[in-house]
Amino acid sequence: MNSTLTITRREFRSNFDSPIAYVVIALSLLFVGWLFFSQFWTINRATVGPLFYYLPWAFVFPIIPAVTMRLFAEEKRTGTIELLITMPVRDRDVVLGKFLATLALIAVLLVLSLTFPYTISRIGNLDWGPVWVGYVGLLLEASAAISIGLFFSSLTENQIVAFFLTLCSLFALWAVGFLSSDTNGVLGNIISFVSFERRLSPFSRGLFDFRNAIYFLSVTAFFLLATTRSLESRKWK
Repeated sequence: MNSTLTITRREFRSNFDSPIAYVVIALSLLFVGWLFFSQFWTINRATVGPLFYYLPWAFVFPIIPAVTMRLFAEEKRTGTIELLITMPVRDRDVVLGKFLATLALIAVLLVLSLTFPYTISRIGNLDWGPVWVGYVGLLLEASAAISIGLFFSSLTENQIVAFFLTLCSLFALWAVGFLSSDTNGVLGNIISFVSFERRLSPFSRGLFDFRNAIYFLSVTAFFLLATTRSLESRKWK
């Protein structure tokens, strides 16, 4: 656990040692805020529903692909991954440390985005219960997305390749939900099952669904394990 926390602290600090984190967070908040408030004035009631639509899209384009692409790809390119995995730390500690640091970065973004519902609450009577449930859903969805980004970063030395693999995968998992309403039978059920959009929808309405929470946690665990196995495979070559 000490090794995991040490790696988490190191990675979290490194995010803010470069301008990437500041630029990604600032541009994302500006873009989401512009979309949110431009629609809010047309709705004419105190709701943050659109926020839980735009933020997941911001995760896909381009927040999570951008912050995960370098995590292993850059270390592979520079050769520091060899030093890291030969140190007296387990591969799973390295993976978990990088995952927690990236999740903490996304949590910073989500905390800053609370300025949107806070502003709405000052204008009208906002029910904060559904807002907190929605944010829990966003954090769960972000966890799954980060684990996918980590996995693709562990497969390549090229950050751009890792970026686009993550981007395409997250886009497919999110956008496939829009096909489920036009697809019946077994295929429709499969699409609904894997769709991030369908899984996140109850949270955005203020409904905490344990089945959807377990789904996101299962995806997270699966890809973290796959990333660990990907690192271990380098020792067999």
